[in-house]
Amino acid sequence: MTTSGEEGYYPNLIEYAEKKLEKIHPQNKILWIPRSIIKTDKLKHNEKLELKNDITDWIQKMYSIEKSLGHENAIDTIWSIIYPDVRSTKQVEILQKIKKKSKINRIKFCDYNSWDKYDVHVEIKKMDLKVDQKCVEMKRNLEQRKNIIITPIHIDFNLNASLSGIELNQIAEQEKWKGNEAFKVGDYQEALHFYNFCLQMNASNINGYNNRAITFIKLEKYEEALEDCNIVLKIEPTNIKGLLRRALALEKLGNKDQAIVDYIHLLKFQPTNNNAMEALKRLSIKKKQ
Repeated sequence: MTTSGEEGYYPNLIEYAEKKLEKIHPQNKILWIPRSIIKTDKLKHNEKLELKNDITDWIQKMYSIEKSLGHENAIDTIWSIIYPDVRSTKQVEILQKIKKKSKINRIKFCDYNSWDKYDVHVEIKKMDLKVDQKCVEMKRNLEQRKNIIITPIHIDFNLNASLSGIELNQIAEQEKWKGNEAFKVGDYQEALHFYNFCLQMNASNINGYNNRAITFIKLEKYEEALEDCNIVLKIEPTNIKGLLRRALALEKLGNKDQAIVDYIHLLKFQPTNNNAMEALKRLSIKKKQ
């Protein structure tokens, strides 16, 4: 549909096409009506009051969250978010210098001489080297953190009872993140330690169970992985990761028929899942043999 008028203007046809488009795709940009920005002085009294109340409610909510986390001067923190400090000219200059340094020197599409000299294999090796260096650095950081933790932390009921729900969730997320970092560098035993701690803090953390399940699979503890996946799928029956990891655990335990059921069930929710499709091909070949 064109509204330029260059090929001729047909208002009835445009109106009909727009009505049809609205039914098929109501959010389409063609249907958007451009409007000027409304300033506060143009708002009605009740609209201004509604906005003011919304902002006040948000401030009070943030204040209560900050206070529950034990942060002193919580209201100062909130106001610093709403009204950030104005950057000085020196800060702006420093930021501009950083931006200039961080710019990637890309070869222009029309610079044929540079493209002739460009070696794809060398560039891929450079990228691989950067990834390896990052893994080594993460491993080093993990080792340093291990040295700091002298004794394992045990969580008892009294400590859990003394913490608020927000604090427990925050600690759980931090421990899950530590577990993710350990998992990335292949330290699955350390990752398991952090995921256990995460789930002690928040027993309903679906991502914690999912992450611990794949860690159990890596450690060849398939029964434990199956238990975690069952917990995930009890909370959220359509969880893709839970279905995929349960199917993998079942496959490793030799229960191929049930694994196939889970893979097929998964593809109903995500038909383009490559892992599930490859697994079904693999299992069907084994079955024929």
